[in-house]
Amino acid sequence: MSEAGGPTAQSGILYQNSVAALYLGRLLDTSQRPDNERVIQVRVEAPEHVDDIVVRFADDHRVLIQAKESINSSSREWGTMWKHFDQQFRDKAFQRNQDRLLLQIGNWRDEHDHLNEMCKRAATSDTVTKWHDRLTQAQRALLEKIKPALRPTGLTDEYLLQLLGCVDVEIASLRVLERDYVSYWMPQTNKLPKEIFRLLRDRVGGESRVRGKFTAHELRQSLITESSDLQFDIPADIAKLQAAALQCGSLLRQHKNTFADTDLHIEREVIDQIVEWLLTEDNIEKNVAMLLDQAGMGKTVVMRSVLGRLEVQGVDVLAIKADQQLSDITALPEIQHKLALPYPAEQIISRLAKLNRVVVLIDQIDALSLSLAHDQLTLDVTLDFVARLRRIPNVRILLSCRIFDRNTDPRL
Repeated sequence: MSEAGGPTAQSGILYQNSVAALYLGRLLDTSQRPDNERVIQVRVEAPEHVDDIVVRFADDHRVLIQAKESINSSSREWGTMWKHFDQQFRDKAFQRNQDRLLLQIGNWRDEHDHLNEMCKRAATSDTVTKWHDRLTQAQRALLEKIKPALRPTGLTDEYLLQLLGCVDVEIASLRVLERDYVSYWMPQTNKLPKEIFRLLRDRVGGESRVRGKFTAHELRQSLITESSDLQFDIPADIAKLQAAALQCGSLLRQHKNTFADTDLHIEREVIDQIVEWLLTEDNIEKNVAMLLDQAGMGKTVVMRSVLGRLEVQGVDVLAIKADQQLSDITALPEIQHKLALPYPAEQIISRLAKLNRVVVLIDQIDALSLSLAHDQLTLDVTLDFVARLRRIPNVRILLSCRIFDRNTDPRL
């Protein structure tokens, strides 16, 4: 790739290289994952019609990526991009039932949301009529700006449905990639994730000029040779991490949710609603909820019942009673010690979430609030902990809190 160009071009190159570096991090990460998420090869500036990044996964499907820091439907680059997507989709090597075309965008515009929804509706519509009926006026207008870039041969409504049904749109600025993605896409080493990320991004900048192809073993050995003090960690055993999370929930699990000495337990409708949200919601930005009620109204009983329901379904749960397990902490590293975990809680949750949905339950967070706690630093650290967990994909968090504290403590 030519390095010529002004600041805008250089910024776009940096963004593209950053996206490629994330996938290289995933390539090097040996954590257990399903085959459709385990990266086995990354090619930058690939000799394909889509010539940015091509990622191959263990189940043999590919994702062909156009990384654009900034793009709009009125630009010349828009037409070129869709011309490339069209060429790749028509290519005999493209597996229409497996491969995906990904548009990774850095700077958000309204039309990007319209494009994302239009492609999602194409992927979930089995006929052209159903798809067209589901399109908004803005999406129809955007579709008309795509058609001129496509080859007219065979350009039918059915073809458009198939093409757009294979396109995914992801929007994340460079700042978001560096802040939220790096920690969970880089392999575990003796260096900080951001150091590994920068090392990989520099490597992409060099290899892209020669259309580099990366495999895990070769890249790992090359990095070790380049940095003699670099050491890759052996991933923790998944069963060990699951057992640690299970043990952490003992305090909440022993809380009674039956009447007196009987085994009588009354199911509440709210439990069904909570479990449904915890297991089915896919919106990564709406992944934290609060269970609110007055003091003594049974919030802990509900949390205990939710824990039991999730465990019966085989869901990994980290359940914490804030009043007993998080009291008096003054720094994030103390959480691992207080919960008696073999690794930092954030690391455990991140590992488990790569395989399946993980739920974090924090009961009685109000015990750390202004009205009850003497050390205000504890709640600050706990909320920082929650903020870090909520950035991990495939994680849902439920907090229980008194209404009074929710309404009076500005942090809550």
